[in-house]
Amino acid sequence: MNRFFWICCFAFLSFSLSADVFSLWPFSGRTGGSSGVDRTLQGEHLWSEEVVVNGRSLTLDVALVNKTLREALQDLRGQYKAGTSAMNSNSLLFEVPLENGARKRYYLVEFGGIVPMIQFSMLLPAASLKGDKVVWPSEFPLPGGATPVTVMEFPKRNSTYGTFRAPFSTRQTLSDLAGALRDAGWKSMGKESDSPRGSGDVFLRDKPSSILIIGVLPSSSNPSASAGTIYLRRLK
Repeated sequence: MNRFFWICCFAFLSFSLSADVFSLWPFSGRTGGSSGVDRTLQGEHLWSEEVVVNGRSLTLDVALVNKTLREALQDLRGQYKAGTSAMNSNSLLFEVPLENGARKRYYLVEFGGIVPMIQFSMLLPAASLKGDKVVWPSEFPLPGGATPVTVMEFPKRNSTYGTFRAPFSTRQTLSDLAGALRDAGWKSMGKESDSPRGSGDVFLRDKPSSILIIGVLPSSSNPSASAGTIYLRRLK
């Protein structure tokens, strides 16, 4: 499992388009059927699965769309006048407000201008997810002074993804994370956390067999602070 899926999911939920595309997540659980915006874009539904976001159970749908980002945006704006959008060179986020106060959010990612592109979609409740209590996983380190932001659990994949904000520099936050993981029995595979220019690392643990990926970037609102992500997949 690579980081692309989890980065897309977080960007999708936080209404941020800062994600980088690494590779296409392997397709699995293929099923048919589509509705709403999916019909507008004529997407081919691939699979659906449960995602628990800050303790709230939601459903994530994944589809392929045989359009470019520009074509998709044009079609969506033509169909949903009240929809809001944000777009960069390789991704599009589009949100449709519903009459009951809920929102349907779509995140589309293009791969170097090649179609089809992949689409993530999720129905978000009327109540904001930001008000939900975030319970930080006991297996995840958390640097001193850091604040948990989002925890996403994928029961089907035995995986957990978390994000946090820290008041310290990228270098210090990454060093604190790596040190805590080594103390807990994790072994660094990439050694990137030891590099002055490192921004993340990959760790493995034998008992129980697991892989953990960390990433730290400067905060967009405060250059002296940082934002971190942790992805854990239990292999057995």
